[in-house]
Amino acid sequence: MLEKNFGKVVDDVLGGEDQPQSPPVHNIDIKIDVPTGFRLEGDSMGLAMLLAAISALSEVPIERGVAVTGAINHYGDVLAVDFVNKKIEGWFRICKQNGLTGEQGVIIPKGNEKDLNLGEEIIEAVRNQQFHVYAVQNVDQALEIVTDLPAEQVNERVRKALERDPENK
Repeated sequence: MLEKNFGKVVDDVLGGEDQPQSPPVHNIDIKIDVPTGFRLEGDSMGLAMLLAAISALSEVPIERGVAVTGAINHYGDVLAVDFVNKKIEGWFRICKQNGLTGEQGVIIPKGNEKDLNLGEEIIEAVRNQQFHVYAVQNVDQALEIVTDLPAEQVNERVRKALERDPENK
């Protein structure tokens, strides 16, 4: 069981850079059960976990065909991670086995663009818009990709959900 208090991250991301040192206003505990034998890579899950939390709080579903990797900081910046090529290749293989639809892809940190060294098959699929590699700098950019909505609209739904819940004040 991984346990992480996302209160500070959510407050900083929703509050913007105007209040980078503010104490958390919301107490949000996210608990994620990881199946036995599942290999974790630490900070690489940060962006995916935050997007899942935002989706749950906003009640806005996220696109299931888009894999996500990236570490995050308290300002909502997406930070580079290790093994980005292997992650893209692995997700591409799964998508190809299930049939490429043009809707699948992977979100990676913009800082990893320089590390990309993908095989010709993936490059061709991207070129033909059958698979996508999205490089993002911040959480809002990733949120817009996985929800197909403006980030501010989703973030406003999170704010309203937190205001309705007296446990999170």
